[in-house]
Amino acid sequence: MNGDGYRDMVTGCFEGVVFVAQGLKGGGFDLPQRLRDSEGHLVRVGQSWNVDESHWESTPGSLYPREIGISAFPVDWNADGLLDLLLGTSDGRIYVRLNEGTREAAVWPTESLQVQVAGEPALLKNKHAMPVAADWDGDGRFDLVTGSDEGGVFWFRNVGKKGTPAFAAAAALVPDGHAKPGTIGERTQVAVVDFDADGDLDLVVGDYHSNPDAPEGQPKRNGFVWLVRRN
Repeated sequence: MNGDGYRDMVTGCFEGVVFVAQGLKGGGFDLPQRLRDSEGHLVRVGQSWNVDESHWESTPGSLYPREIGISAFPVDWNADGLLDLLLGTSDGRIYVRLNEGTREAAVWPTESLQVQVAGEPALLKNKHAMPVAADWDGDGRFDLVTGSDEGGVFWFRNVGKKGTPAFAAAAALVPDGHAKPGTIGERTQVAVVDFDADGDLDLVVGDYHSNPDAPEGQPKRNGFVWLVRRN
């Protein structure tokens, strides 16, 4: 995200902050660093875990101080040539933090803007929004695709214009499985990619399964990766 020509890696986490790992010449990444805003504060929404002091800290003035920002995805939100941050939270809200700097040096404001869906602040009812931007319907505008706490994958179609995105209500691409045997589990995370090179986009979905009754010696928690090919 620093415009030096190398790929950087950006991610959220259940600690509640955003990490960036700078790409290195010749490949690989530097150690991840917590991203900070223009005033030196951690880029976050709601609360985050203070590793040094072992307690949760809320963002001053936050409307939802107990939510946790769990995901971050880079996208040029307002078509100004700069990468911004699409943020998802444990409560199911979706935000964007606009880059006010340059391609060479990003500058993050102190506040995030809540994304609007059908004229209302975005709220994924199943919680655990972890959105990515992808042109799912091939109309030239990026849409939002996200997993959820109860499983499933949801699509918010972009009905706005370039530079001013706006989104329709969520439609299910993958129904909730509620972690039943043989189905996609909980806390789904999604990547949108033409996996089989057939010209349309597919879904690669990671999940979480908990099985407290697993026999001794068998794992009680599992994470699986699923391929959902587009019909």
